[in-house]
Amino acid sequence: MDVKSQMRIHSFETLGAVDGPGIRFVIFTQGCNLKCKYCQNRDTWDVNSGTIYDIDDVVKKIERYTAYMQADGGITVSGGEPLLQPDALITLFKEMKKRNIKVAVDTSGNLPITDKIKEVIELTDLFLLDIKCINDDICKDLVGVSNKYELEFAKYLSEHGKEMWIRQVLIPGYTDKEEDLIKLKSVLEKENPSIKILVNAAGFGVTGHVSDQDENVLAEMVDVNCRALTWISRICIPYMADNSRIINFASVAAFMPQPSFAVYAATKAYVMSFTRALNCELRKKNIYALAVCPGPADTGFFATAERIGGKQAGAYKELFMAKPEQVVKKAIHDSVMKREVSVYSIPMQALRVITKIIPRKLIFGFLR
Repeated sequence: MDVKSQMRIHSFETLGAVDGPGIRFVIFTQGCNLKCKYCQNRDTWDVNSGTIYDIDDVVKKIERYTAYMQADGGITVSGGEPLLQPDALITLFKEMKKRNIKVAVDTSGNLPITDKIKEVIELTDLFLLDIKCINDDICKDLVGVSNKYELEFAKYLSEHGKEMWIRQVLIPGYTDKEEDLIKLKSVLEKENPSIKILVNAAGFGVTGHVSDQDENVLAEMVDVNCRALTWISRICIPYMADNSRIINFASVAAFMPQPSFAVYAATKAYVMSFTRALNCELRKKNIYALAVCPGPADTGFFATAERIGGKQAGAYKELFMAKPEQVVKKAIHDSVMKREVSVYSIPMQALRVITKIIPRKLIFGFLR
């Protein structure tokens, strides 16, 4: 394999809507140097797997979709870990510059900053940077390596004025502890970043009656769904740039109390109420908050909720199951339009209206 003219690739997504601004041609590279316990793409880990493509052929694939990219679109190289193939990225990105196509890299940044990595950074317009965990000991347990390089990478990008979207996944029992949030606050105070978008998407639920649930699980649900979201919003707001966005994931469960899903529905009602109030408070600062209220989505959410809670969710969820990318695409559109609430699909929008006009006693009677 010629590392300068070829790439080891896992897959492509031709019209991506969640991997950076606008419509993106997304390249998922093969090979990763981390072993994240929560990773949903473990088939991208093996550095010797995937398909080897000539860069020229990749460029030809991209050119077929340039008409859809518009002003803010472009390509995003994700993974795996794309920075494991710096020579190929340099070659590809130079070709993109010739065609005025914007380039984003989705990375953990968990590698030494070599001269080749510096050249990749120079050629990149936007970084989607995953900070796996602020606590180094927990990071080693969670992803298999120290966070030393990723924090150095974030600092380097900041010092060189590179635009980046920073993400940190809240993992119950790992990254939702108070000391981790305090450390995140200290990092923000030290680096003084300009935050364009804050997305609070962590959350979980369990099915079943409250009296049948482990009280520690219920408390942890409140901590992750409400407390951590509130805390992160509070510590990030002072660093949010003009015309920035906060996107908080609530749920259609927020529209009314739900027996056998009581605590989860209550936490999501909090998220929606908090977000709408936050939007009102921050509009004068040109910061806009959106509560995303998805219905059933094709993720592992219900499988986990049913496994922990021990009770099957209603069969209705299969009838209204949505693709996650469709929910996110509408959320991004609604955020751009400065709306307060985003509800994907006509059935879920109808549900929102129904819960406003039909007495709850009648709805509860139906649910029983």
